Amino acid sequence: MYKRILFLIVLITFIVTNTFVSAEVKEEQIISRGIVDSPSDPKFANNIKNAVKALEYLNGKVVKPGEIFSFNKTVGKRTIERGFVEGLSGSGGYYYPDVGGGVCQAATALYRAALNAGFKIVERHRHVYGAIYAPKGDDAAVDWDANWDLKFKNTASYPIIIRTYTSPDNKQIIVEFVKQSDTSSDKSYKVKITANNKNLIYNQDTGLPFIINGRTYVPLRATTEQLGCSVKWNDAERSVEVSSDNITVKFLIDRENYTVNGKTKVLDAVPFISVDGKTYLPLRYLAEELGFKININNSNEVLNLTLEK
Repeated sequence: MYKRILFLIVLITFIVTNTFVSAEVKEEQIISRGIVDSPSDPKFANNIKNAVKALEYLNGKVVKPGEIFSFNKTVGKRTIERGFVEGLSGSGGYYYPDVGGGVCQAATALYRAALNAGFKIVERHRHVYGAIYAPKGDDAAVDWDANWDLKFKNTASYPIIIRTYTSPDNKQIIVEFVKQSDTSSDKSYKVKITANNKNLIYNQDTGLPFIINGRTYVPLRATTEQLGCSVKWNDAERSVEVSSDNITVKFLIDRENYTVNGKTKVLDAVPFISVDGKTYLPLRYLAEELGFKININNSNEVLNLTLEK
């Protein structure tokens, strides 16, 4: 009985602690996993913090078939303002203070997930004298200033979602590739949006509206500009505020919580940044919180959404 109770406590702790992983991801959807055992030496404590911060930037990213994913482009420059701290960089026993030191653990976990998925590795570098968490040499060294990147190509026939989390004690850095749900509602419709009798214009440059798991997503900039909204981006917080008519809606990238004039609410479809750097928001929450009513008309494989105030 005691062992059973202890197991339940550990299981609950694991679920609560892993704030990055989506509760909707089922084991059978996971196509690969990459794990890194973080160094136990206390001097690398900040390295683990930086690895976890990198996981936040990676989490939730969608990689379409044929797309090339870049670690540096997604995680961005490692600065104090963006949430990174001073860790240690280097290898082979030689280390030096470096803001962002430790992100290579996240890159290595990502690299291992890509290898295990059978994806093509487009660019990868190794630590010159090896990495203590990669005794077999299967590490991935990344460096913003030296332009050392980790890139892989999704060679599958379906999109994958990158999910990231840590073990309860933060001793393991974990990256999973999840097959994106392939529902009929996602495949059947092209999306056309009309707001106040005006068709919203989208193209490949602005990003196109699309449907994931029955939820319509729209590119932030193109949509808000055409709706006449103001937008404020907070890079350090990874949040975006959309304002119109004394209403301010604040979305957190890859997070379920959002606020309307300071009041916290919960989404069932999280905002995310695509591989090409475009921010996407769930249309229903954006439109309804700004005071629009949504009328839906499905016809001839086209999903027509009409927004009216």
